[in-house]
Amino acid sequence: MFGITHEQDLESPMRDGTILRADVWRPESAGRYPVLLMRVPYNKSVAQDYTYAHPWWWARQGYAVIVQDTRGRYASDGEFVPFAYEAVDSEDTVTWAAQLPFSNGRVGMYGFSYAGAVQLLGAARRPEGLEAIAPAMTQGDFYEGWAYQHGAFSLAFNASWATFLAQNVARRQGDAGLELSLMAQFGNMMSLYGGYAPGALPNLGRGEPGGFYQDWLEHEARDGFWQALDVREELPNVDVALFAIAGLWDVFLEGTLEAYRKVCQGRRGSDARLIIGPWYHVPWTRSFAELDFGPSAVNRLSEHQLLFFDQWLRDGEALDGPRVEAFVTGADAWEAFDDWPPQAEDWILHLRSIGRANSLSGRGALSEDEPGSEDPDVYAYDPSDPVPSLGGRSCCIESVAPIGPADQRPVEMTNQVLVYSTSPLDQDRLVAGTIRVHLFAATSALDTDWTIKVCDVHPDGRSINIQESIQRARFASDHSAPSLIPPGDITEFVFDVGSCCHLFQKGHSVRVDISSSNFPQWDLNLNTGNGVGRDTISDRVVATQFVFHDADHPSRVVLPVLR
Repeated sequence: MFGITHEQDLESPMRDGTILRADVWRPESAGRYPVLLMRVPYNKSVAQDYTYAHPWWWARQGYAVIVQDTRGRYASDGEFVPFAYEAVDSEDTVTWAAQLPFSNGRVGMYGFSYAGAVQLLGAARRPEGLEAIAPAMTQGDFYEGWAYQHGAFSLAFNASWATFLAQNVARRQGDAGLELSLMAQFGNMMSLYGGYAPGALPNLGRGEPGGFYQDWLEHEARDGFWQALDVREELPNVDVALFAIAGLWDVFLEGTLEAYRKVCQGRRGSDARLIIGPWYHVPWTRSFAELDFGPSAVNRLSEHQLLFFDQWLRDGEALDGPRVEAFVTGADAWEAFDDWPPQAEDWILHLRSIGRANSLSGRGALSEDEPGSEDPDVYAYDPSDPVPSLGGRSCCIESVAPIGPADQRPVEMTNQVLVYSTSPLDQDRLVAGTIRVHLFAATSALDTDWTIKVCDVHPDGRSINIQESIQRARFASDHSAPSLIPPGDITEFVFDVGSCCHLFQKGHSVRVDISSSNFPQWDLNLNTGNGVGRDTISDRVVATQFVFHDADHPSRVVLPVLR
């Protein structure tokens, strides 16, 4: 096909006899070529070309490209159980690919999201022939940052993802009507989140096409189910060059950065590179709604990866340039760093209020000055009336989950959101690294959530989310062993808000929003103290929430500032 040979359904036997099938694109000319391998549960015929150059393009660059359906998906045999077989199947597939007649024995892997996770899982087993990986927007921990965030279930992402995965399950069962129904359900996810308890969503129950979703709900603590899949501690031992790709508004931003740091701890750390772009999960675009990050933000990652693979798979020139490149939002420009996170100074901003901090009409402030004697701020959290998500770091597309930067003023107008802002800045402030919060708070309920957003307030009043997070109170001290905090006890909740690389320009303000829900990005805490999905909305408890900021309880946000 135009100078390229295309083979379909090439069979690869796994160690247990299961046959996986792949499509191959390679140059027509006889010879042996370096192999690029992608393993996907989303149909090998698509090959994730909604973000990457098509395999035909890679073959034109002199590579043999193998795109394989993972176990139990599309053309491959076996049963699909998310993540369960990917480590050994990746190891077996790499070994097989390195020995193919058209292979020169050197294999690289690429792909994002699930196709990135299989790279980390496979590389940890150190298969012979694997020399380079380029995992994008993914992670090696499928509990924190994938299924849960500080104890809160990532509802929109996991419910929509399970619904999407279930479509192929129905197709393999020969039920075209159910597949069509699931396609319609996926397109209508935003209207479903509020109408069902998390565990009662259609087609995601036990024995149904998306039944694996119930495993994620039932294991809300970091127990053996998640620990068996966690590959992070093995990453320092990988024997490959790494090119990690992260997105500042991607759900897996923290996981991608952690995977990079883990590899850097090992003997191949000097061969690790990282790009952090201004993108959400898919597509990788320069613009979001009214924000446009400019021409330098467009997706050129296939070209970057080509240079990387040329170096490690066919002894090309070593890559010039920095080890880490990050896009600075607010400046709309790339900046080079020696490593990530860069060395930074703590910029401590204390939550303050003279009276009520409730809503944009309140009197909340952020100040470098420590508080003295101040009354707490208070609001009611009713789970039947949650704060709606506006943008954020969910997955995977805007129509099914809250994604990207957005003006937060519509939710900042409610009294259930505490709003704290600095005065307009008198100089630029570049914040790069992990934002952390110390929140002194108490609730009248057995359990509750605390949510936080860090925003950039533009001179025209727009309040654009830079990072956000959540803390489920009963998981504050231990993700493996939740424990209830007595109602009324003032507790210091210390947790990471997340990473950013953002320039707060002179004349802009830093803003912090505090509340108890961000729905449907995360599930609703019904304040009962029971596990996720075990109560109905009728069981909910309205909580009275207190946020303290006085000399004995200095609630504050800590931002890493470079200059």
